[in-house]
Amino acid sequence: MANTLINSVSFTVLLVVLVMASTGVLKSDAADLECYNKNALQCPLLANRAFLGECGPAPFTEGNCECCKCCMRTYGSWPTGTSVCWAVVEGSDNDCHCYKKISLSLAHAHETSNDTISFSLSLSIASKMVKPELEYLKEKRNLQDLWKAAFPVGTEWHNLDAVYQYNWDFKNLEEALEEGGILYGKKVYVFGIAEPQHVPSIDKFIHVPTVVAIESPFPPSDKIGIKLVQREVEDIVPMKQMKMAWVPYVPFEKRDRQVDRMNFQVFTLACTQRRVALRHLKEDRVKMFEYSIPYFYQPFSEDEFERNTEEFIDEMIEDEELPAEQRNEFKEFVKEQVRAAKKARGEAKDARMEAIEEMSEETKQAFQNIKFYKFYPQASPDVPRFLKTDKINRYYGSAHQVL
Repeated sequence: MANTLINSVSFTVLLVVLVMASTGVLKSDAADLECYNKNALQCPLLANRAFLGECGPAPFTEGNCECCKCCMRTYGSWPTGTSVCWAVVEGSDNDCHCYKKISLSLAHAHETSNDTISFSLSLSIASKMVKPELEYLKEKRNLQDLWKAAFPVGTEWHNLDAVYQYNWDFKNLEEALEEGGILYGKKVYVFGIAEPQHVPSIDKFIHVPTVVAIESPFPPSDKIGIKLVQREVEDIVPMKQMKMAWVPYVPFEKRDRQVDRMNFQVFTLACTQRRVALRHLKEDRVKMFEYSIPYFYQPFSEDEFERNTEEFIDEMIEDEELPAEQRNEFKEFVKEQVRAAKKARGEAKDARMEAIEEMSEETKQAFQNIKFYKFYPQASPDVPRFLKTDKINRYYGSAHQVL
């Protein structure tokens, strides 16, 4: 007997839900729920007072419940949220204007149907039985988070969050590494840069993430350049000293496999320094991260200055940035800095040349064929407009191609 009653009730609920859904009576979307939460739970029928909801203040009178009218006028039905109108719960459904309107809709559906359906079941039970529509998440692309895996080297710690405040799209980077792309099947090393740019349309600075992809059969460098303002010369230090390293990137489709059995094609420059631990570091140490620059030295081309010291100083005097009487003093200072910088680069060059002497001819050829690709986010209505440049940094110079 009990099972028969349960089955009967379940069948009745199912039919009610189907009919209400087919007639457009039941809807469950964000707008419905918003209206429901703001207005319905403050139903003036029970509160016996004026209320201020989305529809504005209006005392309840017969056939003039503003919360119901709002939902019915906008959506054509009473919203099916997590609860139902208080009037229905309290059993005074005959006085609820909204319930009356739904009852009429159900009655009309009943008249136009050939099936005999019982509508004796309470609306409160039916609404609780209706399950919200499932939301399906978009399937993640195989390389979708690659750009985020590339640490934006040299970005101030307090600006890191600003780099990710927009929904940047690097599908162009993904396509370059997928079949048919310019980097498909090649070994690639990737690091990030955050370029501060002023956007006139919103009159603010934004940090545009860019990704530099280096096509190379071996890591382009295991060093990081650091140029602090208060220091006379730049430092070139091992990546390990800055808690940085080239780490393999695992695409989504391979993340359920054993890492030690993979043949990695893409490596990202990662940093393991935790932001929460910065407060325990000295200020100079923190600044070293913020003034870090990915280092690269091309041993097969001599390092040349774009202009000599004399031209540089003369231009400063012409631009009135340097008094003429300080010319000689400043000239000696600049030369001293240049000598120190050349010494540091010379030491790095000697170390690199020693390593090159041990390379095979094939490896030397590969080193000479290293290429740099600079990727910007794709244009989108969701992100501000920004400028592009082929410049990477003082060590890498310019990219061979900007995408």
